[in-house]
Amino acid sequence: MTSLSEPHPARAGLTLLETMVTLAILSLLLTVVATSFRAPSPALQVRAESAQLIRAAAAKRLVAIRTGTAQDWSPDAPFCEEGQNFRFFPDGTAVGPDLCLASMRLSLHPLTAQLQETTR
Repeated sequence: MTSLSEPHPARAGLTLLETMVTLAILSLLLTVVATSFRAPSPALQVRAESAQLIRAAAAKRLVAIRTGTAQDWSPDAPFCEEGQNFRFFPDGTAVGPDLCLASMRLSLHPLTAQLQETTR
């Protein structure tokens, strides 16, 4: 007969379920840590830059409509050809050159004044 202070042989150590749960949690933590050290891909950086330019153009168009005055905009992005800056008019239209990012071209639709992504 065993005493009360000695562990029962079947209860010594970890169960399979406890081990699997622990390994699952560790693998999730390692995945999060490993992905946080990786730099974003160049394609993702281009998409983020184009989204930022599209939002900035939309904001400048809104300012032109609300104030009733034409607004000039010179984005911090390379132009595809030499040309003028963007100009947004109070009626919601705009003129401006195309912008060239690494693998993407942003074209301004003259009637809606929205930058639209096209591939090169």
